[in-house]
Amino acid sequence: MFEQNQILRTLSAPRGRIRLKKRLSDESLPNRTAIARRVCEDFGFVDAKGRAQVATCAKALLKLEARGEITLPAPLNNHAAQASPRLLDEAVAPPVADASDFG
Repeated sequence: MFEQNQILRTLSAPRGRIRLKKRLSDESLPNRTAIARRVCEDFGFVDAKGRAQVATCAKALLKLEARGEITLPAPLNNHAAQASPRLLDEAVAPPVADASDFG
């Protein structure tokens, strides 16, 4: 079982980087999630229940990319750019005090 900081540390180590760069050169992995899944399999990154730590691994991969140590394929979509707060048509009414609130 690996914790998040251990995943990043493992992938940052010289041996880990060599194995990771070899995996990143694999053209059969179509996206970042597929890469994170395969890296979890290769390195044995699993939680206490034996499930792959894909999200944690993906986060570590993003940190390594931000440091300039690796290059990941471009994201297929950017959900964060699509999300925006929903605006109401009119202002929300002020709260009304209830007598039972005071005791």
